[in-house]
Amino acid sequence: MARVGVTPSGAIEVDELMAIVFGSAFFGSGGGGSVEAGGRLADELRAALEDAPVGVVALADLPDQARVAVPASFPQPQVMPSIAAATNAFRALGERTGDAFDAVVPLDLTVHGVLVALGVAVACDVPVVDAAGSVRAARRLDMTTWAAAGVVPGIVAMADPRDVVVIGTDSIDGAGSAARAVLAGDTLRSPIGGASWAMNTNTLRRSSIPAALSAACAVGNAVLDAPSRGTDPVDALVATIDRAVVVGRGRLGRVTLALTGRREHVEIRIDTLRGPVEILSIDSHIQLRSPQGVLVGAPDLISVVTTGGRPLCVRELSSPELAEIEVAVIAAPTPEATPARVPTEAYDRVHATFGTTGPVPFGIHHLDP
Repeated sequence: MARVGVTPSGAIEVDELMAIVFGSAFFGSGGGGSVEAGGRLADELRAALEDAPVGVVALADLPDQARVAVPASFPQPQVMPSIAAATNAFRALGERTGDAFDAVVPLDLTVHGVLVALGVAVACDVPVVDAAGSVRAARRLDMTTWAAAGVVPGIVAMADPRDVVVIGTDSIDGAGSAARAVLAGDTLRSPIGGASWAMNTNTLRRSSIPAALSAACAVGNAVLDAPSRGTDPVDALVATIDRAVVVGRGRLGRVTLALTGRREHVEIRIDTLRGPVEILSIDSHIQLRSPQGVLVGAPDLISVVTTGGRPLCVRELSSPELAEIEVAVIAAPTPEATPARVPTEAYDRVHATFGTTGPVPFGIHHLDP
């Protein structure tokens, strides 16, 4: 199927890449990559772009006949995402489905999700859609709005920079299980990229969160522009997110890190003026707790930033180099105006790993004066 031709309705300029990095690091705090990793990927993009912008198309402006797909990286400890591997998988998916894709869509609003999608868009000379399947780190396929809307991946392509594995599936769980099996095997070598969810425009519109990249840009620009405006970077960041609040400011306290098999368990205490809060992370799934109980858990957003507004990923928070650093804890509820319902069932299963049963409400009111 030939491309229909998509005219970008906007662009991400080279000098805006760090704003994208900061914004996507904020939204992807649960396990979507660090600012440092984003900076490396941004450098790779700059070299490929040679000062040209990345074309962006608004979800509403995507032609009805367009075909899109979702490139991704599969996170692995201490391994940088590979744009080349994701590009290889994206092209293999098109060969299998018979599509010459007109655009790419980020899997989620994270450093890895966004920067890899931008890299694949540049490599394949197509624009990126200003949308995503999650505005949080989606560590599993069933945590996306596409899954919540009943959109089945159908075909999943996984690849390293040289080799490809293509999997057919008729369910979200099947796609996830197949992907985990490939990652656990020796068929492909790290780093591994993927591509799936070959969709038409109508499917994408009814199941995606619009203006995701715009949200990341707004956060990043707010933080990076704060010094020149003489404003507090944390307050500037929070002002860009609907109903976001600063839970507290304080110092990093006790940090413990345990590895049980393939599972990483991190506990971090932050001593705020309102009292201590704890961040618990199991495989980058995060909960925020106080002595009153669980305050926030995914799919609501929990992010820890330095007082200068730099988002910190879980691995950075557990780093000895950051002991006693001044931070702010920010929380924001999941957007209510999404085309597809939030897949809370998937998150409930994750919260069960913390010993929490039932829905986790957005509970910042517990800390109100």
